[in-house]
Amino acid sequence: MPNPYCHAATAALLLSYADDLRFPVWLAYHPQDCFAVRLTLGPAGEEGATWVFSWELLAAGLTRPTGEGDVQVAPAPAGGWVLLALGCRTDEPARLRLSRTDVERFVAEAGRRSRYDRLAAVPDALEGELDRILDCA
Repeated sequence: MPNPYCHAATAALLLSYADDLRFPVWLAYHPQDCFAVRLTLGPAGEEGATWVFSWELLAAGLTRPTGEGDVQVAPAPAGGWVLLALGCRTDEPARLRLSRTDVERFVAEAGRRSRYDRLAAVPDALEGELDRILDCA
């Protein structure tokens, strides 16, 4: 089985107009879940908050505001950044800023890997779904 791909980055939690708090994040792609990105907040090796959502949502957010619900992604007006809003169903979502370069690198690698991983994932998923249907019959 192919190896996961992880990309280390630094995020800024936007606290106010002038303030932010910077901390490490990990963007991870796993071949067995080839449609998702795992965004983990915090240093490597430590348990942090992890958000799982479509890496294609992250890709779309490079060029236009996108997303509904708990994850929204948009290019920053200033240019070199991508903005993420996490927990958008709450009154105050966490607003993060990531380097556009980091997001582009991750999305390019996830897209490259996913082309091959989807070929394996689809038959496995279909077989599992067929088993579930037959068990219910």
